[in-house]
Amino acid sequence: MSGSGSSRRGARHGGYAANSFRTEAIVLRIHRLGEADRIIEALTPEHGLVRAVAKGVRKTSSRLGSVVEPFMHSTLQLARGRGELHTVSQAQLLHPYATMLAADYDAYTVAGALAEAVERVPAVDDDGRRAQYRLFHGALAALARGAHDPRLILHSFLLRALAQAGWAPTFDRCARCGAPGPHTALHVGLGGAGCPECRPPGAA
Repeated sequence: MSGSGSSRRGARHGGYAANSFRTEAIVLRIHRLGEADRIIEALTPEHGLVRAVAKGVRKTSSRLGSVVEPFMHSTLQLARGRGELHTVSQAQLLHPYATMLAADYDAYTVAGALAEAVERVPAVDDDGRRAQYRLFHGALAALARGAHDPRLILHSFLLRALAQAGWAPTFDRCARCGAPGPHTALHVGLGGAGCPECRPPGAA
């Protein structure tokens, strides 16, 4: 009897472990759900972009509400759900970046642009997810500390994010014909700098 009971407890424990996971995360966006719940979109180092329901966080008595705000850095315990929507069961705050950014409109606006860039250029493998998370976390921390002009942080982040995704822009030669530079024209659609012959209309 004792062996059977132990086996059942082990199965329950194993099922719990298999159906939940713990991860570091930075919240990118939130969406209201029902009267008191919220759906969060967060970036994680191991799982990339994840979506999860945080139940009851809009109630004044909730302890999780302030932890799952945009740009908060925390450790989340997530219960796996059907499809790609999980459930937040626990959250522990690591760095209150949102609180620090709220005092600087330019920094908060840039943080939103960083989050949008992460969503539009998702990583495709484990190494890419970890690198993208480190890059985003570093940029967000620099914004929160006021280490540099927010615009410089944004430009640096975008260039590095594009390089990680394999779309690094070309500046030392023409992006179309390969003619050595430096060239004075720059066009995003072209992929970087352009020589006088290849310069498309609207190039800066």
